[in-house]
Order: sequence, then C-alpha cells, then structure tokens
Amino acid sequence: MSDRAVKSVVIGGGINGLVAAAELARAGRQVTLLERSDRLGGFIASEERTLPGFTHDVYSSWHPLFVSGAAYAELGAELEARGLRYLNADGAVTASTFIRSGQQRTVVAHRDPQVTAEGFSDPRDRDAYVAMLEEFGTRAETVFGALGSELGSTASVARVAWQAMRTLKARGVELLARDGLSSGRGYLRRTFAGWEVDALWTPWLLHAGLSPDSATGGIMLPVFAGALHQFGLPIVAGGASGFVAAFESLLRDSGVDIQAGVEAERIHVAAGRVRGVSTSRGRIAADEVLASVSPQALYSTLLSEADGSTPPVIRAQAQAAAHYRAGRGAIQLHMAMNGSVAWSDERLREVPLIHLSDGAGSTGIAVAQAEAGLLPNEPTVVVGQQSILDPSRAPDGKSTLWLQLQEAPFEPRGDAAGTIDVAGGWADSAVREQYLDRVIDRIETFAPGFRSNILATDFIAPPDLLAANPNAVSGDPYGGSAEIDQNLRWRPFPEGGVTERLCAVSGTSVQRHIRAPVHWISGREGHDVSTIPPHRLIGPAVVLDIRDRVTENPDFLLDVADIQAWEAEHGSLPENGWLLVRSGWDVFANDQDAFLNADETGSHTPGITAEAAEWLATQTPLSGFGVETVGIDAGRGAELTPPFPAHYHLLGNDKYGITSLQNLGDVPVTGAVLIVAPLPIVGGSGSPTRVFALVQGE
Repeated sequence: MSDRAVKSVVIGGGINGLVAAAELARAGRQVTLLERSDRLGGFIASEERTLPGFTHDVYSSWHPLFVSGAAYAELGAELEARGLRYLNADGAVTASTFIRSGQQRTVVAHRDPQVTAEGFSDPRDRDAYVAMLEEFGTRAETVFGALGSELGSTASVARVAWQAMRTLKARGVELLARDGLSSGRGYLRRTFAGWEVDALWTPWLLHAGLSPDSATGGIMLPVFAGALHQFGLPIVAGGASGFVAAFESLLRDSGVDIQAGVEAERIHVAAGRVRGVSTSRGRIAADEVLASVSPQALYSTLLSEADGSTPPVIRAQAQAAAHYRAGRGAIQLHMAMNGSVAWSDERLREVPLIHLSDGAGSTGIAVAQAEAGLLPNEPTVVVGQQSILDPSRAPDGKSTLWLQLQEAPFEPRGDAAGTIDVAGGWADSAVREQYLDRVIDRIETFAPGFRSNILATDFIAPPDLLAANPNAVSGDPYGGSAEIDQNLRWRPFPEGGVTERLCAVSGTSVQRHIRAPVHWISGREGHDVSTIPPHRLIGPAVVLDIRDRVTENPDFLLDVADIQAWEAEHGSLPENGWLLVRSGWDVFANDQDAFLNADETGSHTPGITAEAAEWLATQTPLSGFGVETVGIDAGRGAELTPPFPAHYHLLGNDKYGITSLQNLGDVPVTGAVLIVAPLPIVGGSGSPTRVFALVQGE
C-alpha cells in the first residue's frame, strides 16, 4: 500500500489540526480535514469586533511558541510564500506593573537578556538571571523533548530519560526533576532575591494554564523567559486571520480535502482498527484518524458505539475521560481606543504586552479566588497593545487593545470584593458591565484618563468561549487543566500509561510479537514491519538455556561472558541468525499475573545487561534476539544505563526482537531454522507474529 493510498481524517481545524493535516499530506497521505465551523482556525481569528476599521485578534494573538517550534521550522517558508508575515518587537517585549506602598513599580523585559538584567535592583539577581537562561539552554532539548512527546509508554519515557542523562548527566537530571516538581513561586524564591523576576514572569504561567503554585512552574517559567528573549512576541500582520488563510492555501495546494461546516459524529472501529468517520454529510472511509477534540468529546461521543463493539482499551480510556478536569475559564476583552494608552510610566507606551500584577502574590490570590468560583477583586489583567507593532489594525490616530483575564470562573458563585451580584451569572449583562468597570478602574490606576479614551468594547465571557469552540470546556482556552497529574506521563489522564498496560496482554495467553527497529525511535532510519527484508526473517537459530539462573533469580541478566561461554562450547553465533534465550518463562504464558511477575517495585523478569545488548548489536552477525518474556528487556530494564538497553542497542542497530516465545524446549541448541511471519503493517513498529522453528526429523 502506497502512502497516498492511506486515508487520513483530521477532525478539528484549529492550529493542531492544521499542522497535522499539513504534515500528513507532506508524508504522502490522502487527507480529509473536518471542521464543524464554517471557517478554519479555531481560536485563531481576527474580526472587526468593536467599530469599523478596528481589527481585533478575537482569541489567540501572540505566537512565540509557534515560531519557535518544529512546525514553523518545517512549514514556515511555505506559509510565508502564501502571505503569512509576522511583525515583532526588537526592544521592549513584555512588562509588569503594580502598586506597592503607594508607589508604582514597573519591570520591563527586552529582547536582550543582558539589558533586562541590568534593570534589576539586586546585583545578585542580574547574574542569577543570566545563569537561569544559560541553564535553560542546556536543558532545552530535554524539556521540549518531554513536553513534545507522548509519554504514555515505558519506552517513550526511557528515551527521554536516556537523552537527559546523556546531555545533563546524573546531577543535572536530579536538578531538572527538582525544578519540574517545583512551583513557579518556589523556584523564584530559591533562585532570586529581588521582586523583578517574580513580577515579570510569574504571570506568564497563566498562559500555560498554570498558577504560581502549580508543579512544573519551575520549568515553564524559564521556558517563557527564554522563548520571549529569543523569539519576541510575533503577531500576524493585518490580523490573525492571515495565518489561517496562508495555512488553508497550503493545505489545498497539498491536496487536502477541506470540509468546513461539517461535523464529525462518530469514529468507527472494528477489529481493533479505525474504519471510517460518520459526519453530518455522510461517512468517510479512513485508515487513520487524528481528532483534535477534547477528551470528553473523543470518548463520550466520537468513540461511543451503541452496539457494544468498542475495544476494551477505549472503554477504559472513556472511564478516565469522564474524570478529566478543565482548567480555569478566561475572559477576552477588545477595545477600540481614541489614541494610544497614556501610561503614567512612559516606558509602558512601547511595550507590546503588559501584565498588571506583582507576580506570585496578586496572581496567586486571583487564581485562588477564581477557582473558588469568585470574581477576583484584583484580577491579573493582560494588556496587549498590538497597534504598537501593527498600526494598520486601527484608523490613523486610533489603536486597538487586546485584554485577557485568565482567572475567571465559568459559573461565578460570588464576588471577592462583595460589590457585584452574580446571581444571574454571565448571562446577566449587569454582571459583565460591572466586572468590565472593575477592569477599567484597574487599568486607570496606571493610566489616568484611560476610561475617557475608550470608543467601544467587546466582552467575551467564559461561556462565550465554549460556544465558539467546544474544546474550551468550562471556558478553559487551554483544553484542560495542566496540573501535573494531567501532564507529562499522565497526559491527558491521571491513569497515564493505561493503553500500554492493557494492550500488553491479549486474553489469557500472551502473543508472539516482533519488534522492528522503528519500534524504538519513530521517524529514524530503520525498517518498519512492512519493510523488513524477507531474508532477515528466515535464518538459523540457536538456543541459550538460562533456566537454572532464572530459578534462583527472576531478575537475572544475561551478560557477555555468558554468551561467550556458550560460543566456546557450541561455536560462533550464526550469521543472519537468531539467538533465542530459554528462561523457562513460557510456563507462565496462561497466567497474566505470574507472567508479568510485578510487585510495588515493578516487574521482575529476566533479561540482558546493557553491555551484552551492545555487544550483540555491534559485534555479532545476528538478525535478532528472541525471549520467552513479555519484552526483550528485563522487567526492570528502565533502571539500566541506557534504560531498556536491548531496545536501545539491538533495535537501534537494525536488529529485531521477538517476545513471548514458547516451546523452546523442542528446539535444539543448534541446527534449527527460524521463520518469522509478521503482519506487513505499513508504518508499524511491531506486529503479532507466527514463529516456526524447522528442526531435523528422526
């Protein structure tokens, strides 16, 4: 089957769906993109929301993390050829301002980190700030590797862990883990003496769906600082809709079938495979589906089968999805202004994006109030001044403002200040008007006369976000809580890894399984199951018996010396052959618990040392390695260096692994011919397989 014959359906035309459709099309797939709205883009859009001639980015506006990512690196030139143009700040990029002891304090971040550090009052913080950014540079590969990977399998975790150990060494990994478990507040208290870094960067944690007291803040805070210093705050010239137009043009030129105004209703699964998608306009055949939707929508609607045919793993994930938590709601405000904002601190007049916050203090209180269902009395106000970068968004002499408040309850139960009656909720225009007054009063504190220069406003409450985009459950624009139990290994569900655990066993007997080289590192050079040369699947087999050692120690690891001792007795390992290890573990094949042999410390099954794995991979002519256990690595293989060394070395050197073998007692030590017959799955990293050993008859 050619790549072009593979039918891919992408559900959702937001940024994730746009990138996915483009990448799949580039890979040669036949792609259909479904979007329930009559336009693409999701939360990327620009409209005249207030007055004619005033262009507002309705939701998302600033794209530093996109332009710093892999998608832009790959697709940016093609998007720019189709009209995408970014405008950016060269000097001041972001700032925070607040009142303390009756005096206004302001801190400004410039693209140049040295210039930024020079503005700090404590000399120790200047050095610490530069050191923080330098440390982030050394950690970036590991951090973005973890944030950009699906960590739902042990193998994926091991790859990230091994890369971290290689780059950062043991002490560096320990410190990274400490910061990863730290809140932004804790990280800053440990690192800086003064107030400036806290005020400047803690409010940015809101843009990741975090709070000052959320775990992972100790990693994400340097991520934002590093990204803005390096990439600034790019906005799309003329409005964010230009981004969507460029992407739509790219997709159409790539052969993507774009179906806007079409809603996906059901993903059909049969025999463990995707078969198609039912839509509001009919059914589409599909070999693979990528759904950029909320977990609730995916499992409660799209994968819900009335006939009870839903695979067990999907039913398990559906149960987890029922407990998936949304994050805080958000409010989006747009203002048409008669001129620019006359900030009392004139430095702010040239800053594209400003936070009204003192850092962890005021932002932490506002977050706590919102999560308690209260309208914050002193919200963190994000003030975006796009007209500084793009004057074309407003008539001459005028400007636009983009305001965001990311501490907003979806259904307010009270007002922290005690002055707003919230009984009618956001549906009550009086609630909106009074809260808007509070926000305007807060800005007026730093920009006297602000209110008198407002020409028009547009108020988008949390329920409005949900109405515009069903992925914004509870008005959360970030698609779900980013607390650590729904992040990293546990993304999207606290029951992280459930797929791996449930798919390891089929019924009561464990299946023979072949691991192709791409099983270990997807996207690298190496064969998938469909491209393994046939001559590599047929070859001489030898058996090494370790049953006595395993009886004494179920965690026994086969070493180089053991293999060389076998060679001394039986001859060299065969060219294009298979080394099969008989551990006696096949007696547990029909007992799942005994087969996995797991306790609170992990699984206890035999395997191979890292040295032996490397030696077999690089110093022998073998095609592959076969075992009677569930994996080609020991149950505690993650504790070795590198983690899971058989995967790392053997698969990484274009050799193959076979697991869950049986009846090795009937195979002679030497002289057998092995035939491995996997399913030729295109792109498959592994496959159930029949394994035959041909032996000399009597």
